[in-house]
Amino acid sequence: MRPKLENLSPLFAVVMFCGAGWLLWHELQHYHWHDIRQSLTTIPSQKVALSVVLTVLNYCILVGYDLLGVQAIGHPLPLSRVAFASFTGFVASYNFGATVGGIPVRYRVYSTLGLSAVEIIQLTIMLGVTFWIGEFALAGLAFVVAPFEIPDKLHMPFKTVGALCWVLFAVTVSYVLLTAVLRKPLNVRGKDIQRSFADAHQLPFPIISDGDGAIRQAFGVSKSLGIIPGRITYVIDPQGIVRLVFNSQLHGEQHVAEALAMVRQLNDQQKAGL
Repeated sequence: MRPKLENLSPLFAVVMFCGAGWLLWHELQHYHWHDIRQSLTTIPSQKVALSVVLTVLNYCILVGYDLLGVQAIGHPLPLSRVAFASFTGFVASYNFGATVGGIPVRYRVYSTLGLSAVEIIQLTIMLGVTFWIGEFALAGLAFVVAPFEIPDKLHMPFKTVGALCWVLFAVTVSYVLLTAVLRKPLNVRGKDIQRSFADAHQLPFPIISDGDGAIRQAFGVSKSLGIIPGRITYVIDPQGIVRLVFNSQLHGEQHVAEALAMVRQLNDQQKAGL
């Protein structure tokens, strides 16, 4: 089953590409190529060249995000490989969105470069936070330099973006101050969470995580579309018997609910001496 799903990943990419092509055709079918070409010729060549330069510069800066990220998680990689992962990840994000495009592409590339699932999650969170902090800073600056009125139909509590720019600046400054003052990293370790969960629900057996994917591989858990790690919850009793197998990629909260229900049942059976 697993090899079949992995073989479907190229088909999924082709379907996504065809879907994007169809959407583009649907939006542009009312325009003629001659009109588009004529419209492009009205743009000064200097502006076209400047846009190309700025686009290249943008991707170079975004590569720096990934480069700093892999250094921060303690898994440095050669610049060429980081640049490839960053470029493909951001291109996919810009075209298909972060959830459908950027994150799966990054996971696929970085997993082949030796990063574990936990490291890829850490890197993705760092990229998302720093990227949006930069967006907030630029948006706040733009609202100060070129403020505009907010349309009445939006029913906002303020009429101009002047107040909003200070909110964006406050978020940016708070982030910078937090990183400057808080020198210790915020660690959320899986073992600590598991121990707290086990103590809170009086589990008679340990729970374990699967950061490197070894357990998924041992149990034959397939990847969704051959890219995203599968999500299956097993509950095994003290005798080593599998009492629950719950498989769902989308309903994360239901994993907890199903596991808790089985844990309570096992606890009741243990108290009853069954």
